[in-house]
Amino acid sequence: MTTSISCRCESAAVSPNRGSDHTTERRKAGPRNTEKVGAERWIEGVFFGCAEVAVLALPALLSLLDASANAAVKFAAIVALVTAAVAIGTVRAGWTSLAWPPMTARLLVARAISHNLTVLIAAYGGAAIALFTGSTLGSAAFAVAVAGGSVWAFPRIAARVAALPPWWEWGR
Repeated sequence: MTTSISCRCESAAVSPNRGSDHTTERRKAGPRNTEKVGAERWIEGVFFGCAEVAVLALPALLSLLDASANAAVKFAAIVALVTAAVAIGTVRAGWTSLAWPPMTARLLVARAISHNLTVLIAAYGGAAIALFTGSTLGSAAFAVAVAGGSVWAFPRIAARVAALPPWWEWGR
């Protein structure tokens, strides 16, 4: 009697090569090979653009914590951050003729300088406009113009920085 039970159990055993169904076998963990397109690609570009600007402009943002015209400076800085993130996302998505440069060690310094200057110029310039005219709309327009201009100019700046010889050859 025990032999018949063991025979039935062996015949009911599932092959180790067989999964539960074909869709489970096709669905594997790990990165997907599908390319993002359209709005999905733009949203991803805006996300990474926001991360790039927020992280690399952190020294400028920390310096704004002690600003004298508190609300006007911070409002213009936030408008500049949002504008830069949206503009970088638009460029990264390929919706413009510009090409956003890759992240390299040399361009990391150029990005940090550019993003810090963008935030500081937009924040203090926007605050000055808000204080002199009393218009937050003028402050926002100035911050949008500065951030948009910075994103437009950065690929050109990056091309010139990338064309420079290595630092150890500068004195030759």
